[in-house]
Amino acid sequence: MTIEAFLSRLERVAKTTSGWKARCPGHLDSTPSLSVSLGDDGRILLKCFAGCDLETIVAALTIEVSDLGPQIGFLLDS
Repeated sequence: MTIEAFLSRLERVAKTTSGWKARCPGHLDSTPSLSVSLGDDGRILLKCFAGCDLETIVAALTIEVSDLGPQIGFLLDS
């Protein structure tokens, strides 16, 4: 999946200095708390600052973790 296709599934997407922020689909999110960026290998990297795990986020988008990149997507720990 391209980053453009992924971002099109999200709401209130805004560009940041390191990628994008958006509402997290994994929980009721009134203020965008999902950070989205691209890894050096092309993977889509996700971090929900409210604490949603990767499986919750991709399930809410009806996609698979494998859709996030050439190997596998992962949730950033920091």
